[in-house]
Amino acid sequence: MVVHYGLPDISKLEKELKKLGTFNMPADLELRTMEQLHERYRKSGKIESARTTEMFRLLGIPDGSDVSILTNSRFISLVLDDTHECFKLTPDGIRYMDNFYTAMLRRYSELAGLIKDGEMVNPDKRSRARQWAKEYLGTGRVAEERESKWWEKTWVQIIMLLGAIAGIIGLITAFS
Repeated sequence: MVVHYGLPDISKLEKELKKLGTFNMPADLELRTMEQLHERYRKSGKIESARTTEMFRLLGIPDGSDVSILTNSRFISLVLDDTHECFKLTPDGIRYMDNFYTAMLRRYSELAGLIKDGEMVNPDKRSRARQWAKEYLGTGRVAEERESKWWEKTWVQIIMLLGAIAGIIGLITAFS
């Protein structure tokens, strides 16, 4: 069983995702498949394969759909289990989901969503968090977003408060 302790430093996640390369970000279908496979990995701690037919049923993919994005994926491999084709996460897929999932959980909690047993409760907030992580991770914009809120830093607030107090004292002495 894999245990996650707290949320990691986002800069480490960005570095790891830069190694994967933003040019090779997974498509939505690929990402949904990886989420299903990664959920099994998190629960068991083993890289398990899932039958393609089962995965198509879970994701609501109709027969005859083009799934070449899944068969030619860097993050998912197609393996044979007896006579059945199965999807399995590659090491790159596990690395991506470990980093992406924790960053998504971080953003999800910032959106004030509920997390129950490590799972996101509100799917709308989940999709917004996933979209945020997809757009921001690996671009360096997360650090920019964090640094752009300079007025929230304590020392800046103290200086602004002292300036306001000095201004009030100045007005009082000027009009008395």
